[in-house]
Amino acid sequence: MLCAKINAGSPWVILSRSFMEFCIYGWDNIPRKLLMYFTNVAYPLETYFHTVICNSFEFQNTTLSNDLRYDIIPESPKPKILNTSKYGEIVAGESVFAQPIQEDDPLLNMIDEDVLHRMPDNFVPGSWSSCQG
Repeated sequence: MLCAKINAGSPWVILSRSFMEFCIYGWDNIPRKLLMYFTNVAYPLETYFHTVICNSFEFQNTTLSNDLRYDIIPESPKPKILNTSKYGEIVAGESVFAQPIQEDDPLLNMIDEDVLHRMPDNFVPGSWSSCQG
């Protein structure tokens, strides 16, 4: 019998290594039981990790209830494509992700240059991309 409160949220998640190890090794068996339960659920990406983390004593207070994503809720089923006219709103907010943006839109170059300080055809600078360990 499953004794867990079912939780749901955005499918856009960032998971820590320690939480993923908990899901894989499942020392209290919750992740394995929930994995079997969510095998037959319509939208498991919107429920599985949320339910595991909220029912785990070790991880339940490590969540942020915000997907940090900038998007425009369309009035029609077709998504509104972001472009340079939304640049100010995107960078002024607390979002670290934005969607949808067309592949070659100038907005991507603006974000690369102004926010990420990325030069054309190069990596985003940072300690992860340097040879220094």
